[in-house]
Amino acid sequence: QGCCSFHKSHLTRHYREPIMAATSAFTEGSSVFGGGGNLKQALTTIFTVYNPDMVAVSTTCLSETIGDDLPTFIRQARESGAVPEGKYVIHANTPSYVGSHVTGWSNMTKAMVTYLSAKTETPNNKLNIIPGYVEPSDVRAVKQLVTQMGIDAIVFPDTSDVVDTPKTGDFQMYPKGGTPIPDLIDTGNSTATLALG
Repeated sequence: QGCCSFHKSHLTRHYREPIMAATSAFTEGSSVFGGGGNLKQALTTIFTVYNPDMVAVSTTCLSETIGDDLPTFIRQARESGAVPEGKYVIHANTPSYVGSHVTGWSNMTKAMVTYLSAKTETPNNKLNIIPGYVEPSDVRAVKQLVTQMGIDAIVFPDTSDVVDTPKTGDFQMYPKGGTPIPDLIDTGNSTATLALG
């Protein structure tokens, strides 16, 4: 539906990989009274049917224009049990009338840190590397360079081995690649962050 189907089909065509995306399916009522109920129902469905470890919610022009309060909606969904224990929901404001697709990418990358990173008393002596809005092959090249230099790093977002996986004929709901959630949590203990591009 609407914006969700557009970005899903755009990403699927670009990467030649099936991209999973769900929608909160705004109706006329949601447009007037807000999409909190729709988001709660969408999260319930997503966790019941797909059982991901994390859901990233991006806003649309309509939800931004009516002023939906995503942090409150997510908190209420968690309190109501729509978000199972041990699962994560993050969000980023991504209206199309602000910036470009790169702005939305950057906002979601920032949300990964805002929602997930946790600083402890123990530094991890790692470097956070944010490769920017680049292709999976570019992320793979950055990871190879970092490894060759002997740098212990957390690279995120890491699309390598996620949207460019080999075609084996076997269905995998979630490819093995990407940045593990414990690594995202550990970004708060890193020595420094290097953003590329």
